[in-house]
Amino acid sequence: MQKTLKRAIAGVSFGALILSALPAFAAPYRDSENNIFITGLSAQQEVLLTYPGTPRTGSARANACGAVTVRGTNGVPLSGTIKVDGTSIDTTTLSQQLLPPCSNGSFSEPRPNNFRTYDGSVIVVGKTPNNYYAIETQEDGTRKVRANACGFALIKPNARFNHLPTTQVGINGAAPAEISTLTQKGAPICRNGIVYYPADWLSGS
Repeated sequence: MQKTLKRAIAGVSFGALILSALPAFAAPYRDSENNIFITGLSAQQEVLLTYPGTPRTGSARANACGAVTVRGTNGVPLSGTIKVDGTSIDTTTLSQQLLPPCSNGSFSEPRPNNFRTYDGSVIVVGKTPNNYYAIETQEDGTRKVRANACGFALIKPNARFNHLPTTQVGINGAAPAEISTLTQKGAPICRNGIVYYPADWLSGS
């Protein structure tokens, strides 16, 4: 991490933007469009962001017994409410059972109701064998970004990760906080490895 103090270079300015050394410590900010900026990083330093309860959508195929298996990302057990084929399922109300072998279209043991397996997967029964079904889960989504040549990372919303004022984001393992609680400042600009900060960054506002 760069340890240079925040300072303006005398006599150099571009309109409202002021050429400046990077702030002395990593800190998250947001602009008026809820894009997040993390400053005080080394060039190309990686940053991990965590979004609690982020919707993940996809599809899964029912097996020959008409059961759809829904697994969490990277083996993390599912929790909360999920949706399969548009139907909400509260995973906390499901009993925990073994997934029996499926042979000739039938389980070796009856499984008339949806259930959870011991590894945290959810099994939804009563579907048409070999059909695909839409699934939606609420998980702690993660994404990785890298700082640019100027030592700050820009994180924009995308199709999965919304940046609403109430969206919570955790940075490098820190406790998640709502985006609305981040200090709002104008967007910095990186040109040829030189960062230009709007005046509100230098004023400490």
